[in-house]
Amino acid sequence: MIISPTLRTVLTGGALSALLAASACHAADANAALRAIVDHAVRPLIAEYDLPGVAVAVTVDDMASFFNYGLASREHATPVSENTLFELGSISKTFTATLASYAQVTGKLSLDDHPGKYLPELNGSAIDKANACAADGSTTADYRVPPNPPHVSPASVTPACRRRA
Repeated sequence: MIISPTLRTVLTGGALSALLAASACHAADANAALRAIVDHAVRPLIAEYDLPGVAVAVTVDDMASFFNYGLASREHATPVSENTLFELGSISKTFTATLASYAQVTGKLSLDDHPGKYLPELNGSAIDKANACAADGSTTADYRVPPNPPHVSPASVTPACRRRA
């Protein structure tokens, strides 16, 4: 069977369109399934804590999906979006400690190092004289860190921070 170039172009374009539509349909189904999972986790928390608004970002296979709920401002009835800025408060300390611990375990960070190793602009500054392990009450040059609270024993301090003999 001989197919004219015009018909070949139409058929190829039609096949490509069908393939793209099927791919988009699969992506839409995957996004709907992900939304159902996020909804199931988030909606009860919104109700329990009377949260005005929440934004959730989920990355799966290098594809980011954003799910926004409620209001950024009850006063102005502004909806939450991917660009809404939230006050994190003390939770940022938990994230920082978790990420620093993970970086230490994976060998990307050492709590014995001084900040200048990772932020060269701090080299020679007063803060560069300390390290995370100095929190055991020792002094590093003229930078004094308060001692551990009474309920923290030396055995509970991470091995990276134990004094070396």
